Amino acid sequence: MFSCSFSVYSAIDGDIDDAGDIVFTAYHDTIDGLAFLFMDDCPIGEVITFTDSEWIGSSFNSGEGDLTWTNTTGAIITKGTLIIIQDAGGASMTTNIGSTVETDSGFGTANGDQVYWLLLEKTKP
Repeated sequence: MFSCSFSVYSAIDGDIDDAGDIVFTAYHDTIDGLAFLFMDDCPIGEVITFTDSEWIGSSFNSGEGDLTWTNTTGAIITKGTLIIIQDAGGASMTTNIGSTVETDSGFGTANGDQVYWLLLEKTKP
């Protein structure tokens, strides 16, 4: 028998601005890709940056790349929605909802790599 449980803490405020607002649900290293789940509603125009720059003790390795995902749907994406990015950083990159671009070349999900969500300081109206 296998059992697994985990807790995620998110400030439910209709914005992707807190740790726990997204959860990584998949990571694939052969055909680079990842998937994440919204634990809070994602506003129109929200921008999320992912980096595969490894943490090297006191900073991120600068020799890796970034992906930037944007909610380009024209609507709020409700919590519980799964976003899937395939061929991440590749010429055939696809995203099931919203749009993704490689904003810093070199993004990949090689075996042993890590992917981080960069929670950037945001100004709210």
